[in-house]
Formats: sequence, C-alpha cells, structure tokens
Amino acid sequence: MNSKNLELSVIGIGRFGTFWAKELSRFTKVYCYDTDSSKEKNLNNFAKFDSLEECLKKDMIFLTIPIRHIEQFL
Repeated sequence: MNSKNLELSVIGIGRFGTFWAKELSRFTKVYCYDTDSSKEKNLNNFAKFDSLEECLKKDMIFLTIPIRHIEQFL
C-alpha cells in the first residue's frame, strides 16, 4: 500500500492534534475526531472531521488526546 492510499486518523484536535493532522495531510488523507465538534474549524480543509466510529476504521490511528484521558478512552 503506498502512502497515497493510506488513510490516517487523528483523535483529539487540540494544538498538537491539529499540527499533526496538517503535517500528515501533506502525504495522504487524514480524518479527525474530537469530542468537541466545534474544533472542526481548526482543520482549515486539510483534513476531514469524521465520527469516532469511522476514524477507528482507518489504517493508522494517532491518539493526540491528553494523557490523563487515554486510559478512559481505551
């Protein structure tokens, strides 16, 4: 699978998640999710805001949520 066909998701669109999604979008499609849907505006069209269920189906998933929430999320 080449990087153009790879679909990635970033879960957590804070400062780091937004930065990471933007960097990854230079190489392939990126989908993002955050519990706060108003953060979709942070994506500025370089990534697609999607549901958690859809983001969990992607080839690679990057958790960029606060460390204190990881155990609960998992």
